[in-house]
Amino acid sequence: VSNVIHEARALDISTHTIFPLGETASAIRGENELWLAMVLRNKILVSLKPLQLAAVCGSLVSDGLKVRPWKDN
Repeated sequence: VSNVIHEARALDISTHTIFPLGETASAIRGENELWLAMVLRNKILVSLKPLQLAAVCGSLVSDGLKVRPWKDN
């Protein structure tokens, strides 16, 4: 795990320096904080219109499709 965090440039494992990506990852909670931080720190978000940004944020917190046992899938 530490090598992945190091390779993503979130943390320098030799000096224990936390980079901005690591700061963001440590401030949020989710199933994969590093991935969420990488999305949220992406510069492309700056150019999005409000509705587009809302769609990105909504997709990050969505549970996705659920299997409903009472329906034929």
